[in-house]
Amino acid sequence: VSVDIPKAPPVFLEAHCDFLAVVAALVGSLSVRLRDELTRPRRRPAALPAEPVPSREPGTEIPVAVSKSMRLVLRQVTQAATSNTPVLFRGEEGTGKEFLATQLHAQSGRRQKPFLRLGCGSEPPEVAEETLFGVQKGEASESTRSKRGLFELAQGGTLFLDDIEELPPQIQKGLVRVLHEGTVQRKGGTEPIHVDVRIVAATSASLGELMARGEFLEDLYYDLGVLPIYIPALRDRAGDILPLAEHFLAGYSRELGKPLRRISTPAIDLLNQYHWPGNVRELASCMERAAMLCDEGVVRTYHLPPTLQTAESSNTGPSLSFGEAVAKFEQELLVEALKKARGNMFQAARDLRESYRVVNYKVKKYGIDPKRFTMGRRG
Repeated sequence: VSVDIPKAPPVFLEAHCDFLAVVAALVGSLSVRLRDELTRPRRRPAALPAEPVPSREPGTEIPVAVSKSMRLVLRQVTQAATSNTPVLFRGEEGTGKEFLATQLHAQSGRRQKPFLRLGCGSEPPEVAEETLFGVQKGEASESTRSKRGLFELAQGGTLFLDDIEELPPQIQKGLVRVLHEGTVQRKGGTEPIHVDVRIVAATSASLGELMARGEFLEDLYYDLGVLPIYIPALRDRAGDILPLAEHFLAGYSRELGKPLRRISTPAIDLLNQYHWPGNVRELASCMERAAMLCDEGVVRTYHLPPTLQTAESSNTGPSLSFGEAVAKFEQELLVEALKKARGNMFQAARDLRESYRVVNYKVKKYGIDPKRFTMGRRG
């Protein structure tokens, strides 16, 4: 660990030598923890099977929404669940469109039937066509066996089409047929097959612009536009950031078997200041990382990704100066050490590998009262 400070006087460098030593030790410790966590066997979602199967208990997780804009979204989802009209979720990547689709399905009259999903940009056009509409064995399809598509497999339920703007025109025409006639035709088949499936789509693109360029069918655009639901970006609903972070932390705490109690105030400040270009998905990954690295029960700033502390990823003004960053870091280290030492200044100094005189000076400088930690438990 080094700091590039050209032409700095020796006194300045000596004043920060101890701080850099602490940082280096902390980085080394966290690196070992992260390596151990990454190499530890963990439960991972099973790979998608060749034949799609219904999602398990979609919509059973309780949504977290404190902001007015997100409560409005949930109200719209509840209203949309009472009908069979197609729904289009609009919003940036990572805002939770699929999660809300499962909520809609769980509140609808189709909740006992399958909920299936297709990432429209995840397969080549010819494969996506077979996946959606199925294949009829015979010379026309060059297939030795018939295969049901997602529309047949989701009979009576809901089909979620993510990134619907990625579908080629030929498949878009097939969707229009489903919406207008309630039938599909397998690849290589000649007979229409009746299906009763509700279509819920999602996009992060401007379908209006795609339609204007001839890349999205006008009929499909208006069919899906009857019930559009816009999901705001996480940066535009700051009131949801901390509740979501605590929700994810609780989940990963259970998964990892760690008693993670709370998020420190400085860490909360970083979460609230960050721009969250990856939205809720990025926040979930951030808290998973924090849960993996945190062993003392409280998530602190150094458990969070470095990107949260860079001005490039934030729209909330300039980053901290070096002096401010040093002060913030020192305060966290002091509070953590005093908690573990139950307010014992001598023990805290030993844990920090620092002299009592320096620790006492820093405690007074930052207005920290060691007595409030005397009843705490060792972390």
